[in-house]
Amino acid sequence: MSTLMMHQPQQSMAAAGMLWHLDPGRAVRLAPSAQPRWLRLAGGRLWLTRDRALHVAEQRGLPADEWLRPGEAVALAPGVSVVAEGWPSADFELLEAAPQA
Repeated sequence: MSTLMMHQPQQSMAAAGMLWHLDPGRAVRLAPSAQPRWLRLAGGRLWLTRDRALHVAEQRGLPADEWLRPGEAVALAPGVSVVAEGWPSADFELLEAAPQA
Protein backbone atom coordinates (compact mmCIF):
# COMPACT_ATOMS: atom_id res chain seq x y z
CA MET A 1 0.00 0.00 0.00
CA SER A 2 1.16 3.53 -0.58
CA THR A 3 0.24 7.10 0.00
CA LEU A 4 -1.86 8.85 -2.61
CA MET A 5 -0.45 11.76 -4.52
CA MET A 6 -2.80 14.74 -4.35
CA HIS A 7 -3.00 17.20 -7.23
CA GLN A 8 -4.46 20.66 -7.03
CA PRO A 9 -8.02 20.74 -8.36
CA GLN A 10 -8.31 21.52 -12.02
CA GLN A 11 -10.28 24.64 -12.85
CA SER A 12 -13.28 22.65 -14.11
CA MET A 13 -13.27 20.49 -10.98
CA ALA A 14 -12.79 23.14 -8.32
CA ALA A 15 -16.34 22.78 -7.03
CA ALA A 16 -16.24 18.98 -7.16
CA GLY A 17 -13.18 18.28 -5.01
CA MET A 18 -9.56 17.24 -5.19
CA LEU A 19 -8.10 14.99 -7.86
CA TRP A 20 -6.00 12.06 -6.55
CA HIS A 21 -3.50 10.00 -8.54
CA LEU A 22 -2.41 6.36 -8.10
CA ASP A 23 0.80 5.36 -9.88
CA PRO A 24 1.10 1.91 -11.52
CA GLY A 25 1.34 -0.89 -8.96
CA ARG A 26 0.16 1.29 -6.08
CA ALA A 27 -2.86 0.64 -3.89
CA VAL A 28 -4.45 2.67 -1.13
CA ARG A 29 -6.94 1.93 1.63
CA LEU A 30 -9.58 4.62 2.07
CA ALA A 31 -10.68 4.52 5.71
CA PRO A 32 -14.36 4.48 6.64
CA SER A 33 -16.19 7.77 7.01
CA ALA A 34 -19.23 8.75 9.05
CA GLN A 35 -20.64 10.53 5.99
CA PRO A 36 -21.71 9.07 2.62
CA ARG A 37 -18.99 9.37 -0.03
CA TRP A 38 -18.62 8.90 -3.77
CA LEU A 39 -15.56 7.86 -5.67
CA ARG A 40 -15.52 9.13 -9.28
CA LEU A 41 -12.87 7.99 -11.76
CA ALA A 42 -11.42 10.79 -13.90
CA GLY A 43 -8.83 8.78 -15.84
CA GLY A 44 -7.22 5.38 -16.16
CA ARG A 45 -8.82 2.26 -14.73
CA LEU A 46 -9.47 1.50 -11.07
CA TRP A 47 -9.97 -1.78 -9.22
CA LEU A 48 -12.00 -1.27 -6.07
CA THR A 49 -12.79 -3.75 -3.31
CA ARG A 50 -14.88 -3.10 -0.23
CA ASP A 51 -12.90 -3.85 2.91
CA ARG A 52 -15.97 -4.89 4.90
CA ALA A 53 -17.45 -8.37 5.26
CA LEU A 54 -18.62 -9.67 1.89
CA HIS A 55 -22.08 -10.54 3.17
CA VAL A 56 -22.75 -6.87 4.00
CA ALA A 57 -22.04 -5.83 0.40
CA GLU A 58 -24.07 -8.75 -0.93
CA GLN A 59 -27.04 -7.84 1.30
CA ARG A 60 -27.04 -4.38 -0.23
CA GLY A 61 -26.82 -5.85 -3.73
CA LEU A 62 -23.31 -4.46 -4.25
CA PRO A 63 -20.37 -6.44 -5.57
CA ALA A 64 -17.40 -6.73 -3.19
CA ASP A 65 -15.01 -6.06 -6.12
CA GLU A 66 -15.59 -3.85 -9.12
CA TRP A 67 -13.77 -2.07 -11.94
CA LEU A 68 -14.31 1.59 -12.75
CA ARG A 69 -13.67 3.27 -16.09
CA PRO A 70 -13.32 7.02 -16.66
CA GLY A 71 -16.54 8.88 -15.84
CA GLU A 72 -17.93 6.09 -13.68
CA ALA A 73 -18.66 6.60 -9.99
CA VAL A 74 -19.53 4.41 -7.03
CA ALA A 75 -21.30 5.32 -3.79
CA LEU A 76 -19.54 4.43 -0.54
CA ALA A 77 -21.92 4.05 2.39
CA PRO A 78 -20.96 5.39 5.84
CA GLY A 79 -18.70 2.97 7.71
CA VAL A 80 -17.41 1.25 4.57
CA SER A 81 -13.72 1.33 3.71
CA VAL A 82 -12.26 0.37 0.34
CA VAL A 83 -8.96 -0.61 -1.21
CA ALA A 84 -8.29 0.98 -4.59
CA GLU A 85 -5.60 0.14 -7.13
CA GLY A 86 -4.94 1.75 -10.50
CA TRP A 87 -4.64 -0.52 -13.56
CA PRO A 88 -2.16 0.59 -14.63
CA SER A 89 -2.75 4.01 -13.04
CA ALA A 90 -5.78 6.06 -12.05
CA ASP A 91 -6.94 9.59 -11.31
CA PHE A 92 -10.02 9.89 -9.11
CA GLU A 93 -12.04 12.17 -6.87
CA LEU A 94 -13.31 11.24 -3.43
CA LEU A 95 -16.39 13.32 -2.70
CA GLU A 96 -18.15 13.54 0.66
CA ALA A 97 -21.63 14.65 1.54
CA ALA A 98 -21.83 17.89 3.48
CA PRO A 99 -22.18 17.27 7.23
CA GLN A 100 -25.71 17.62 8.50
CA ALA A 101 -26.31 20.58 10.78
